[in-house]
Amino acid sequence: MIILVERDIFENEKWPEKDGIYFVDLDKGTGRLIVPISRMLDFRKEKEIKESYGWFNHTMFSKEGKRFCFVNRWKQRPDQRHKTRLITSDIDGKNLYDIVDSYLISHFDWKNEKEFLVWAEIEKERGFWLIEDITGRYKKLSEKMQTIDGHCSFSRDRNFILYDTYPVENYRYLKVFDLKKEEKMVAGRFYSVPEITGPIRCDLHPRWEDNNIVTIDSTHENYRRCYNIEFLSS
Repeated sequence: MIILVERDIFENEKWPEKDGIYFVDLDKGTGRLIVPISRMLDFRKEKEIKESYGWFNHTMFSKEGKRFCFVNRWKQRPDQRHKTRLITSDIDGKNLYDIVDSYLISHFDWKNEKEFLVWAEIEKERGFWLIEDITGRYKKLSEKMQTIDGHCSFSRDRNFILYDTYPVENYRYLKVFDLKKEEKMVAGRFYSVPEITGPIRCDLHPRWEDNNIVTIDSTHENYRRCYNIEFLSS
């Protein structure tokens, strides 16, 4: 079998003007570039920027689809640790905001049209923060929630947060946080094959199917699969 891989025509451009985030109309089958990567130079004032390569990750619509957020990352060399900024925008690629004063930002989920949950380091403190769009006002979600990084998402009724961990002694933990009671529950732990790491690792990436069923990715049976998990009412 022959696999043809199209070359990235922008691979040698540090901050391309003709590549970035596209808005795609699935009904019309059309798409347009709304946020060029070069647009980030309006925000980036760091000394190393001109010698760095910039890119985007993790675009996510708000709950009503009026705005979206994404991360802008950059570094000078492949062996360096990247820096990260969280950006929000309207669906035309206008009214952009560099929303969090931090270089260490990871996973997030919109709570509603105005707020989102973000794992980040803010004022030298790591954890999950509730941040207001546009203003950037923030507060710690709870002192009882883990401070280590994890993929997070709100249940549909917004009463619970589903999240995970990276490997702890070769196990990834699936957790649920009850926002009303401020209680956490370990919903399961899954063996993580230590040889499967780096770019080919398999994070749990937990996501809600409804308020009682979640889906995860895992390698605990020695191959990569998706699993449905049902939470039974007591």
